[in-house]
Amino acid sequence: MAASPASASSADCQVYLRNVGYNVGPQVENSCNAGAAWDMSGLNRHACYVSLVNLGVKVNDASTACYRLA
Repeated sequence: MAASPASASSADCQVYLRNVGYNVGPQVENSCNAGAAWDMSGLNRHACYVSLVNLGVKVNDASTACYRLA
């Protein structure tokens, strides 16, 4: 069974964060999942970014992780 595009994008976000040294737990997973949800306006990716920054992820890392979802 193939992964849906949204789950693959969420996984990309999580893998990136894990690879740069963050612990990926439920809150990070939720942020990445929210950002991966289809959204023509781009607001979901912005919500992902804000959520990750609020969790203590560095601005550049959050930006890269969330915009990998595109």
